[in-house]
Amino acid sequence: MRGRTSGSLLLFALSICAFPAQAAVSLGTMDTFDGGFVQGWVTGSNSPNPLVGVAGGGPEGGADGYLLITSNGSPGPGGRLVAFPGSQWLGDYVTTGVTAIKMQANNLGASDLALRLSFVDASFSSAFTSQAVALPSGSGWSAITFDVRPTALTGSASVLGAVTEIRLY
Repeated sequence: MRGRTSGSLLLFALSICAFPAQAAVSLGTMDTFDGGFVQGWVTGSNSPNPLVGVAGGGPEGGADGYLLITSNGSPGPGGRLVAFPGSQWLGDYVTTGVTAIKMQANNLGASDLALRLSFVDASFSSAFTSQAVALPSGSGWSAITFDVRPTALTGSASVLGAVTEIRLY
């Protein structure tokens, strides 16, 4: 049986990295959370843990904003660490040439995290990053990268052509 743990994750400067191309999703998209804004990010429905935009204390200190995502370890809503980025992260990853999504993250929780991204299209086909990104408890600000090439996904990699939902979990 898998135990449930609570956790907190801080995100800063989530960005798309790849070679330039034309498509709905744009390369260089970056959420900095400056000014304490959540930039369209949401949690799952009924989660008792709202996302919090924090105006200062990111990896560059001072007024460097970040997004606080928390989970409470319960078996119900809010028990697992889950967040959905805003619409700026949706679209055609294939035509755009997106190969990776990078972010600065800091695990404030008591448990190590194994982070993944999942992608869904309008027909509810899905795929997720095959390789979890490890973020140990007390990690401090760390640069992490998710490989989002079709060969690095489990499931229907065709969803990358028309992403309608992304989930960080």
